[in-house]
Amino acid sequence: MNREELKKTLEELGIPEGAVSLTGEARPDCLSLKALRNNVWQVFYTELNGFQFVSDLFDTEEDACKHLLQQILWSLDYYQDPKVKENFEKMLADPTYIEFCRKLNENRK
Repeated sequence: MNREELKKTLEELGIPEGAVSLTGEARPDCLSLKALRNNVWQVFYTELNGFQFVSDLFDTEEDACKHLLQQILWSLDYYQDPKVKENFEKMLADPTYIEFCRKLNENRK
């Protein structure tokens, strides 16, 4: 499984767009997949306050994608809740949230 396949699977499961970043972008209340140097992949979660927890590092994109999918499946009921989906949609449209994400990622460089 690669990022494109994972993206399709997440869409089929009805996972809100803002709940997962497959480009390495950090966003509050979001699981992220990031390609690091030397073909190392990182899966991490960012809390609402911007604090990040690294789940693990992986030697392949496939292993990282499988791990991220497993994380989502453990909380599938949460991500499929209509209120949660609505909340993610509101956050992605909120200029304050967008600016917070920009600053969060700027600080990660």
